[in-house]
Amino acid sequence: MDDLMAQGMRYANQALLTGCSVGGVSTILHCDEFHRLFPSNTRVKCLADAGMFLTRMLTQLYIGVNWSFNHLQC
Repeated sequence: MDDLMAQGMRYANQALLTGCSVGGVSTILHCDEFHRLFPSNTRVKCLADAGMFLTRMLTQLYIGVNWSFNHLQC
């Protein structure tokens, strides 16, 4: 990201972070950090297009992740 920001991405009006399969998980995990790279007036969106999700995690994380995905409005 540092290279892209140095090459001018920091001046973007809009930014989109995407990922598919395992990259979809990474997109979800890094979306907030990606958003913080830009000024507050930059429109930033993240799209996880499919993902490999581990279902045997800590109980609280498992419940939170499953609740989130069961309540998506797509």
